[in-house]
Amino acid sequence: RGVLYHELVHAYQFEPKGIGSYSTNKTFWACIEGLADAVRAQAGYFDMSTRKPGGNWMDGYRTTGFFIQWLTTKDPDAIRKFHETVRDLDVWSFDKAIKRMFGEDASIEGLWNEYQAFLSK
Repeated sequence: RGVLYHELVHAYQFEPKGIGSYSTNKTFWACIEGLADAVRAQAGYFDMSTRKPGGNWMDGYRTTGFFIQWLTTKDPDAIRKFHETVRDLDVWSFDKAIKRMFGEDASIEGLWNEYQAFLSK
């Protein structure tokens, strides 16, 4: 079921604009696969105890997905809002998405560091 959730997200998700394609840009790839795994995590199809500190938000799949899902602790609607940034930003990036969601003072690095501290507790 978890794989099905992940793959169904791909059927409906927007693609980041202005940064190349899935096969030519790591940011594009990390966004696509991370968002699909975030939905899978939010639906309860990952063992959340497998989250661990380390890596980078650009690692894709579970690493990125768990981070995007964790953003729901800041805003319960964060996954949907993240997806809307993919639709709405003309040149997409993780930092631009975070700023759109949480304000100009927010940054991808700052929230990633906060997430890492959360995982280390």
